[in-house]
Amino acid sequence: MHSLSAGRRWLTTRLPVRPDWIDYNDHLNVAAYAQAFDVALEEALHPLGLGEAFLPTTGHTVMVLQSSIQFLSEVTAGATLSFTFMLMDFDTRRLHWVMELSPDDGATIAAVTEQVAIHVNLATRRAALFPEDVSRRIGRMALEDAQRPRPRWLGRPVGLSRSPDGNRSAG
Repeated sequence: MHSLSAGRRWLTTRLPVRPDWIDYNDHLNVAAYAQAFDVALEEALHPLGLGEAFLPTTGHTVMVLQSSIQFLSEVTAGATLSFTFMLMDFDTRRLHWVMELSPDDGATIAAVTEQVAIHVNLATRRAALFPEDVSRRIGRMALEDAQRPRPRWLGRPVGLSRSPDGNRSAG
């Protein structure tokens, strides 16, 4: 069992697990985790002046460049998903964040995602600087989140763990 990281920003998004998200293993399908994180991300981006509402007024958006999901425990039919969000880093065009997904009780983590996104002008399909007001909001959130404990799973590489003797281990 993986306990929820302390001090996270809880999002108000609550997603009931849809029947079509359950696969033949009788648990949440891999693609559904990505979809659920993406839906919750909209709420996290809104206070920054980003997300779907940002697009019509600016012609700009953010696009994910890199994404990793770690699956820590199963989610089954009937669960309702809750999410946390933490901004880890940013520069003039990019954001790095982490999110945790928790079923029902909010006390355990079922999955975590770490993502890097870039700000894009859709007219040119090229990277663009964040507008000044967005940069200020990002900076404020980054300062708040810098005071929170960093998730212990942050930056975990993808690959097989090996014991000191070179054998694969289940860790």
